[in-house]
Amino acid sequence: MKRIRIPIVVTILLFFISCDSKYYKESNKNNIDSEVSEKVISWHDSAYSHQKQVLDYDKSLKRYVYKYYRFDGSLKSIIPLKDGKMNGTVKYFHRNGLVSFEIDHVNGIKDGNMKSFSNEGTLMSTGKYKRGKKDGEWKYFSSNGNLKRTEVYKEGILTYKVVELE
Repeated sequence: MKRIRIPIVVTILLFFISCDSKYYKESNKNNIDSEVSEKVISWHDSAYSHQKQVLDYDKSLKRYVYKYYRFDGSLKSIIPLKDGKMNGTVKYFHRNGLVSFEIDHVNGIKDGNMKSFSNEGTLMSTGKYKRGKKDGEWKYFSSNGNLKRTEVYKEGILTYKVVELE
């Protein structure tokens, strides 16, 4: 009896996989001439997490962009991809829609500017990454915008720190 169940289960799985890919091809057939094609690739719903993932393809930039949404429909993050790796500015958002973090990536590695913001949109920190490690001057601000401290990094190693008194 077990020998019969395995082929049946495999057949059913293959059927659903082929239906899904057929649906994707059919649903994008009308979008071929548009500049951006969009497809909901998953909807995860459980007691702990509610999340929708949308995959966009931007023909002009020749890259994909993942958009993650929370259960309430608010945007959680935008992740640009090229060749399957994060490439470009990755953005994370607070529930109120304002940007929480912006981090530049090149070929899946943090490389470039990083900024973080409070729920109110105030700049909280800024710095740079070089090949995945903190590099150069990093500044941290209080919620009222005053500079709290400055740190200097060389290839991920803290070399200098200044703490500002308020």
